[in-house]
Amino acid sequence: MQATSLVWGDKASSGAVATGVKFAASSGAQSYTVNAKKEVILCGGTVGSAQLLQLSGVGPKSLMTSLNIDSVVDLPGVGQNLQDHGATSVSWTVDGATWWDLMTNDTLQAQQLTQWRDDATGLWTYINEAVAYPSIQDIMGTNANTWLNTYRSEGHN
Repeated sequence: MQATSLVWGDKASSGAVATGVKFAASSGAQSYTVNAKKEVILCGGTVGSAQLLQLSGVGPKSLMTSLNIDSVVDLPGVGQNLQDHGATSVSWTVDGATWWDLMTNDTLQAQQLTQWRDDATGLWTYINEAVAYPSIQDIMGTNANTWLNTYRSEGHN
């Protein structure tokens, strides 16, 4: 099932207030409507939320007009400057205890906490060991500067 549009209450008397959601199993399939008793919470992610708002008539009026969608709220920023956080996963095998072992073994946890209190060594010193913050140059090499210059020339900071 996928949400296809928001349902709006009486726009004349209450403004643009979402009162429900239309959804369907797939494109072209029968559409269903559910109505909210209190509020509609839209959480479709970086792209999905903006897309559903635009399909429901919230966004730049010029876009709504060009797509033959009734404009409910002219809000030019919807769908603009979308950004997400890229993520990847890398797994490896290590010898010795890991953070996972620490979190699942009470005896090891107590021993490591004592070690950390005594001499500030051990597993408790490895905060955020599973997260890396590589620079863009590490990822893109010499292409990074070209990409950054293009990005900035388009008015981004």
